Amino acid sequence: MFAEGAKQMQPDLYTARQQSADLLSAYRERELTISDLFQMFRRRRAIVYGTTGVILVLGISLCVFSTRRYQATGTIQVQKESSDGLDLDSLTGAGGNPMDALNADINIQTQANILQSNELALRAIRKLELENTPEFRSKSGPLGGLLRTLFPSESSNPPNPIVMNARRQASALAVFHKSLTVKPLAGTRLIEIDYLSPDPMLAATVVNELVQELSDYTFETRYKATEAASESLSKQLAELRTRSEGLQAQVAQMQRESGIYSIGTTDAQGREQAYSATLDQFQRAATTLSDAAQNRILKLAIYQAAASGDAEMLSSLSGNTLGGAGSSGITNSLVTIQTLRGQEAGLQGQLDQMKTKFGSGYPKIAEMQANISGIQHSIQQEVGRIGERAKNDYHVADQTWKDAQQNYNEQKVKADALNNKAIQYIITRQEADDSRTLYEDLLKRLKEAGILQGLKSNTITVVDQALIPTKPTKPNVPLYLAASLAFGLFLGGAGVLVADTLDNTIQDVSAIEHMGLPLLGVLPRFGSKGRAMEVLANPKSRYSETVRNLRSVLTRVKNAAPSQVILITSAIPGEGKTTLSMNLAATFVQQGRTVLLLEADMRRPAIRASMGLPGRSGLSRMLAGESSENAIFAHPQMPGLYLLPEGSIPAFPSELLESDRMRDLLTALRQEFDVIVIDAPPVLPVADARVLSEMADVTVQVVRLGVTTKTALRRAHDLLTAYAKRPVGIVLNAVVEGSSAYHDYYGYRDFHHWSEEGNDESV
Repeated sequence: MFAEGAKQMQPDLYTARQQSADLLSAYRERELTISDLFQMFRRRRAIVYGTTGVILVLGISLCVFSTRRYQATGTIQVQKESSDGLDLDSLTGAGGNPMDALNADINIQTQANILQSNELALRAIRKLELENTPEFRSKSGPLGGLLRTLFPSESSNPPNPIVMNARRQASALAVFHKSLTVKPLAGTRLIEIDYLSPDPMLAATVVNELVQELSDYTFETRYKATEAASESLSKQLAELRTRSEGLQAQVAQMQRESGIYSIGTTDAQGREQAYSATLDQFQRAATTLSDAAQNRILKLAIYQAAASGDAEMLSSLSGNTLGGAGSSGITNSLVTIQTLRGQEAGLQGQLDQMKTKFGSGYPKIAEMQANISGIQHSIQQEVGRIGERAKNDYHVADQTWKDAQQNYNEQKVKADALNNKAIQYIITRQEADDSRTLYEDLLKRLKEAGILQGLKSNTITVVDQALIPTKPTKPNVPLYLAASLAFGLFLGGAGVLVADTLDNTIQDVSAIEHMGLPLLGVLPRFGSKGRAMEVLANPKSRYSETVRNLRSVLTRVKNAAPSQVILITSAIPGEGKTTLSMNLAATFVQQGRTVLLLEADMRRPAIRASMGLPGRSGLSRMLAGESSENAIFAHPQMPGLYLLPEGSIPAFPSELLESDRMRDLLTALRQEFDVIVIDAPPVLPVADARVLSEMADVTVQVVRLGVTTKTALRRAHDLLTAYAKRPVGIVLNAVVEGSSAYHDYYGYRDFHHWSEEGNDESV
């Protein structure tokens, strides 16, 4: 029978598990909010407090036992310097260019690196005999003693400040550089030098000595640079002088060969005036060619007009520019043609008048026509003469143009050759002038500055000498404590994140709510061991009140029949289901109801021992068909509360609980009692609770804070949901009063409650 019911419930079980898996996946993939982090840190604040406390104690110990070290500080200024010892930058235009700022930064950084160099460190160590000081002699911890034992030949010899072997030198340099700090100050030419030492006087002495060593090192470097620059410059001046003299001689020779003569005067732009016969001839040839070409064009135009034989066009040339360009004969002929054309026009006008007035038969008409014909003949003769003259004039002009073109080409070749020589001459002369100017400037600078001026210059200026410090710089107690506190909080926070990531148990109310499970209530933890009936012992305690709230929730389900059979179970043992069952039953009795507390956990029963019930009769014997007399006990201190213990432990409890006798028994008990509270076994180890949830009106799953895992909660709830008549409710148990989980459920912190003695106590 149970098997058939289980088959029918398989689809529901699969659906419930699928929905639960989806909810659990959504819960795990949801983004962590600031509120979640705050709750996490508040819940595990003990980790933060403990880690911070340990780190803070270590920081205090470091401050107490560390050696006091004093810091001396000196400041120097780095002046601008030239690249050599003779201050030749002004000759090359280096001064005032945009690269000055970059060069200054490079110079300052260079001086800072020199201050941190091994050369200056060794000079200071040797001069101050720092190897004899305890700081340089001592080696740290057991390793130093071991080294002295293994290498007695090196460490047993007394320190020699003049000559050091490689091992001692490296050790001394390491100690020196560890205590030295060189820092260029941004935006200035200042460099700050700091040195730490247990001896305040030694710290100031080292800084001042290091500054002096830097000054000496700069002096030596500049001396060598000046000496090398002087020698090199002398050689370059000799070479430059020889080259300048050679260029001047070459310029004179090129001037003689080019045929260009200097007049000795300058024009408005300050350029030297010069004369060249070749260029003068080329200019005249160009002018002659231009005139010949213009004359040829005019003669050709006249020749073409005459060749056309058009007297009208030829007469129009008289008096204009084109007509005046011809010879005197052509000009006279043009005037004659113009005159004849005027006479012809006058006679033609008279002839037309006579024909109109007298008719064509008039005797004088023939005479006038003869005169007009004679004039026209004369015009044609003049046109012919003009054509011959224009042809001769054009041939003469063309030959003249060709001669001028040939002369121009010859002069152009000579001018081009002269131009190439002139360009080379100008380049050579400019090079000679530049070489001479550079030689004169270098010679003048060398005479003015001299070598001593370069030797006396020093770019290092002491701004602040190092004074003997009065207070130790290390250990920096506020900084060490602040760093210890910050590091402790960081480690504590990391520990909280790691612990919370690895911990899969239920830690707060939000974990249940985010899983989509109905939360019926939160039960506080009470500390009285062995007092299972807290409702009887302390009816006004917080635990008692929360159980009463749970009772109200279970009995007032909206749109549902009153809950008479209530099943109390949990996912695993030890979550407090038996304690809740006994106290919940007691609260129903306080309402005046008749209540039966039924012990269904036949494997690990607890009610008989808690109540001190005698005998072995109980539920198992009733289901086995044995006598039911004296199986139900009345509670001695609470009338209305009856107890049905487990009875003797059977071999197969599940078969008894899923039998028809169990169903019939519950049906009979419903008639006798108002409320039946069943204390069922855990869900995951055995199947008893799943079977009983089908028979109960409402099922409550107890979850213990910090004990029940999310996986166990979800699996147990899925199994119960597949069998229960109503949704399975969750009760979060053993929540510490004052914890975040307790207050988050109620939504506020200021909660006043009364104790059984009547005194107020606040949370």
